[in-house]
Amino acid sequence: MSPIEEIWKHMKRNITRRNPHPTTVPELRQVIVEEWNNLTPKVIQGYTSSLPEGVGDLILAEGGNTKW
Repeated sequence: MSPIEEIWKHMKRNITRRNPHPTTVPELRQVIVEEWNNLTPKVIQGYTSSLPEGVGDLILAEGGNTKW
């Protein structure tokens, strides 16, 4: 139910596709900042638009398991 998890996955995919890959902690930190800054409202909305439906399903399931 947490969109940040999907956003982290999105960023991780983009980071692993980079060539060359970051090889030091400072390089990785810089790449993470760049990828975070590259997130557009459209990308974020893609991960958050289903939240109302997911919350509704969670309520109906009384906090139990859902497809989300």
